[in-house]
Amino acid sequence: MRYTKAEKVDMIFVYGECRQIMREAVRLYTERFPDRVHPSFSVFSNIVQTFQETGSVDNKKCKRIKKATESDGNSTNILAAVALNPHISTRQLERESDISRRSVLRILHSNKFHPFHISLHQELHGNDFQNCIQFCEWALQRLQEVICLPLKSYLLTKLHLQTMDK
Repeated sequence: MRYTKAEKVDMIFVYGECRQIMREAVRLYTERFPDRVHPSFSVFSNIVQTFQETGSVDNKKCKRIKKATESDGNSTNILAAVALNPHISTRQLERESDISRRSVLRILHSNKFHPFHISLHQELHGNDFQNCIQFCEWALQRLQEVICLPLKSYLLTKLHLQTMDK
């Protein structure tokens, strides 16, 4: 059963009124608040203990364990390795640093690094290079013809009209 903050504060006040005697505090709380859910001795004791340890009636918050990625030494080592060799793989970083691959990726992403590998999907074989040059020369010649075609037709039309006027 979860208790509201107000109910927990009431338990603390009753505990103080009873001169910090737990059994008497549980009995008095039950008498004073008959319409509420009555806590057991252990629940009452846990609420009082939490208040004594933290100064708050809120539930204990789990202490967050610092991850390996947040350790300054690990982050520095990973970033230094990437700075020395930008083409290093995350698996290689994992092996060299004894940190999990996921942690390596987390370090890189938290520092705005996004690992990738350049991969060539095509390559030239045999006389492909010469064929490529021939294609480029053909395309350039075609392009010049296409660009010049409207100009040629304009000039021919103009010349034809001028000869007709004479």
